[in-house]
Amino acid sequence: GNRIGRVPLHWYDEYDHVGYDGRGSKVVKSQSKDLLSQVLENEDDADKKRFVVHDALNSRDVELTPRQIELIRRMQGGAYAHPEFDSNPDYIDYFSGVDPIKSGLNSDKYEKKARFQPSKWEALQVRRLLYRLKCGSISQEFLEGKVRDMNDLIKRDADGTDGRPFALWRGDEEDELALRKGPQHMPAPKVPPPGHAFSYNPPEEYLPNEEELKEWEELDPEDRPYGRFVPKKFDNLRSVGAYEHSVKERFERCLDLYLCPRAMKRRLNIDPESLVPRLPRASDLRPFPTARVVEYTVPGREEHVVVRCITASPDGQFLASGDEEGVVRVWEVQTGRLLRSWDLNDVVGGGRREDGGDGDGEDEDDAEAQSKKQPITSIEWNPNGSH
Repeated sequence: GNRIGRVPLHWYDEYDHVGYDGRGSKVVKSQSKDLLSQVLENEDDADKKRFVVHDALNSRDVELTPRQIELIRRMQGGAYAHPEFDSNPDYIDYFSGVDPIKSGLNSDKYEKKARFQPSKWEALQVRRLLYRLKCGSISQEFLEGKVRDMNDLIKRDADGTDGRPFALWRGDEEDELALRKGPQHMPAPKVPPPGHAFSYNPPEEYLPNEEELKEWEELDPEDRPYGRFVPKKFDNLRSVGAYEHSVKERFERCLDLYLCPRAMKRRLNIDPESLVPRLPRASDLRPFPTARVVEYTVPGREEHVVVRCITASPDGQFLASGDEEGVVRVWEVQTGRLLRSWDLNDVVGGGRREDGGDGDGEDEDDAEAQSKKQPITSIEWNPNGSH
């Protein structure tokens, strides 16, 4: 049948089914019949003395049996549904021949008003409550049930909260636990979780051989790898029997918890990452080499020359420098290699090169050459690459 429960059927008006059965299949709606077909079917049912009703929940027509029709008519008439039920059975005297006083036949009668007296116990309780109310040990809120315990009311008055919201965690709970009276609660150490050797189907490397078993038998249970437990392999979990040392190990565990002394140790909750030193930034580690240094030196000359001006080629590959002695030199920027050099002190004479070019500089006197040296203060590279 349909298993949708007490769900309105009009929810399924837009669908081709009215619910689902026990197997999850759809309960398909039956095709609706027109009025003429319904009238003809009703006439056929009346001729055949059948009574058919439509089950909207399961979308099918149900033919009622004569027994079901009789039960429906009896319930509509206000009678008992089953005709076999006897509403007026014969009276059976169960207390015949028994003393009515001992049998309890008159036990349901009310006592006379003349025998009514106020309860002395209730009067005593009322006097006690009035006395406590007068002394101040209880309040009217306690009598009305607004407060379950007077200690809560006293504590609330001492705190000054008066029922107002307050912070449940103030931050000093650990100090209160440390300063409270009585022994401090210390939780018992937990048993380590079982490993692979305790499985019903452990790997081969966890299964001991005969030599290891003989060695374990000579050792004490505390010195064995797994205590009294010996790893074994089973085909399935249902084949595993009861552990023979379970009661003894549980008893020893209880002895350890009861007899072993325990001390409370304060453990600092420190983040491990906070203990790792932070790496300094690159800007904080300076000075350090940040660029490549190329030294431009004249081969075969130890003393330094003061450079007055420099200029670079348009492509940035070569560099020209003019020094205080009137010499122009061309360098390779990447390697610092000296390519050419010209002494411009004797321009009229055509100049002479330091690298073995034209000029008779080697034959002149040093003092006379020193008087003719003029510094080069400005130099510029020709932007035309063909020159």
